[in-house]
Amino acid sequence: MVDRVREALARALAGGGVPAFTASFGLADADPDADFEAVLREADGCLLTAKREGRDRLVVAEPEGAAA
Repeated sequence: MVDRVREALARALAGGGVPAFTASFGLADADPDADFEAVLREADGCLLTAKREGRDRLVVAEPEGAAA
């Protein structure tokens, strides 16, 4: 879904009439019992990584317990 949003924004830019911009996203998955603040920090960390790696991208948090 997020990639579709990024693609739609790129098409809007190509059509002109809007100032140039990029869109970066950080995504973290959580179950209903997850601590909201912890999930928010994880998503924010992913967003900062996306910006640091060149912007205009999606960075998804590793699932808990995933092998590195």
